[in-house]
Amino acid sequence: MNNFWHLYVGFFVFINILIYGLILYFSNNIKKDDFHHKVDLNSVKYSEYHYDEIEELNEPLPKWWYWMFFISIFYGIIYLIFYPGFGNFSGILNWSSSSECRLQIEKHKKVYNDLYKSYKNISIEDLSNNNDALKIGRNIFLNNCSPCHGYDAKGSKGFPNLTNSIWLYAGTSKDIIETITNGRNGIMPALGQIIGNDEDIKCVALYIQSLSIKNNCDSNFLIKGKEIYQKICFICHGIDASGDKIKGAPSLMKPQWVYGSSLEDIISTIKYGRSGVMPSHKDILSEDQIHIVTSYIYSLNDK
Repeated sequence: MNNFWHLYVGFFVFINILIYGLILYFSNNIKKDDFHHKVDLNSVKYSEYHYDEIEELNEPLPKWWYWMFFISIFYGIIYLIFYPGFGNFSGILNWSSSSECRLQIEKHKKVYNDLYKSYKNISIEDLSNNNDALKIGRNIFLNNCSPCHGYDAKGSKGFPNLTNSIWLYAGTSKDIIETITNGRNGIMPALGQIIGNDEDIKCVALYIQSLSIKNNCDSNFLIKGKEIYQKICFICHGIDASGDKIKGAPSLMKPQWVYGSSLEDIISTIKYGRSGVMPSHKDILSEDQIHIVTSYIYSLNDK
């Protein structure tokens, strides 16, 4: 942000304070009886301010309200001297919300780092049965993982459920730590142009859907879909559609689908592809925090 913008903001802050101060000053100089003396109560002009026994008069502001407004303006000026708000001037206290946030984070780390370290040498498997550790792990999960996976870790469309035994990259404690630490990048390539026309795509989708859900479709569609699958899709998902955890290719034989199991969803996935990213948390969470949150996620598994 260049200096012009800071000067622009500072100028209008100053002008607004000045204008409102002058308006208050001059409006308070109106005498209370001026309106009644100058206006004929029977005139047409007066009728504009009089309707159904209700009068609207140009009364001066109450003194208490007048001085309260000036006090608030004075308070605003004092605030702008001590705190940021006047262009790029950071105030004589040099305070900022970001520095306050960093200070609170450092205080939090000092309090909780020793607590996190106390669980460092305990295995994930043992921690998954430790109620105290699970409470801490759940708090870390809610603060960092729940925006995508949900507060109950059951995910939503596009975000996997962490409470079952179905894992794209395997669900051992070591694999979960790897996923949280370094993240994952999953890509389902768009195969619409490779497969060809919409009818062939639909056949493949029907065959894939039939592996986990009964769809009662024409067997000719399934035969043709299987032929196309075994030419193209098996490379990642395997000839038996059981998936490949090394590649992150899901099993197509289970009814749990990250992007939906309807025919329309499967066709869309095949035709346009999918791109899923699990961000790395190594710069967000410490190793000890990752260790504890892994124990919480591990405890949710249907083992």
